[in-house]
Amino acid sequence: MQTQLARELSQNCLVPSQAAWQQLSGGRTNTCWRIKNQEIDVVCKLFQKGQNNPLFPNSPSDEFSVLKLLERANLSPDPVAYQETTFGTCVLYCFLDGDAISGVDAGEVGKTLAQLHNTPIPVRTHLRKLSLSPNGVSLHGVKILDVCSFRTAQTHQKLMPVLPNLPAATPVLLHGDLVPANIIRTKISVRFIDWQCPALGDPCEDIATYLSPAMQYLYADEPLDEHQEAEFLRSYGNKEVIERYHILKPLYHWRMAAYCLWKAEDGVEDYAQGYALEMMALNRLV
Repeated sequence: MQTQLARELSQNCLVPSQAAWQQLSGGRTNTCWRIKNQEIDVVCKLFQKGQNNPLFPNSPSDEFSVLKLLERANLSPDPVAYQETTFGTCVLYCFLDGDAISGVDAGEVGKTLAQLHNTPIPVRTHLRKLSLSPNGVSLHGVKILDVCSFRTAQTHQKLMPVLPNLPAATPVLLHGDLVPANIIRTKISVRFIDWQCPALGDPCEDIATYLSPAMQYLYADEPLDEHQEAEFLRSYGNKEVIERYHILKPLYHWRMAAYCLWKAEDGVEDYAQGYALEMMALNRLV
């Protein structure tokens, strides 16, 4: 496949025919290659067909739109091309040379996330819009359980935390999948990659994903400790959003646990431990 894909992209004048291709690791959904020679240094991301993830959608058009929106903002890779191929849709963007996961501390991530959430939202955008209320988070969790087995769904739904009413959040531009593997520390700044599920919504969504013990375990081997979480929130700096997150935190743990149940039932075994970690975090709060 790689050879044929390289030929197609070369015929469309997107990459030189003699460039070297190196498959990249880290992603769990799509296939990525670094394509490099003296002329270019780009990533080719081939999107998996038929992906239907109830929490993290997989949209190449949304990714390319956001990369264009954030171009030269030092928050993401710069876009190169969007191309339909025989093997599926490809998004090409500039390669970011840096360290992922271990090279990034939580405080840097919090500061960069605040910059993203302060980015002006376009007046016209086709990006998906997430609910701005706690009830929306609850309903989202229930929809995830709808694709789980009946007994699993019934048991977990009974554990849904009841939260006080909160006013609707002010929507911001969300990364949508802020796990450690999608965060790169370059020589200049921290940047986020893998923008296949951006959205407009409650800023607590991105905060909850990054602080999720399951996501930290799955992508960085262990959850953040209390000091790292506190440093992340301190660097994020928006007191009102942080207070809102602390109120919503049990519900986000419950929803992520539901997601881990779905993934585990779908055959991804390490999500069983992710579920256990989310439930431990939830039980400490309720």
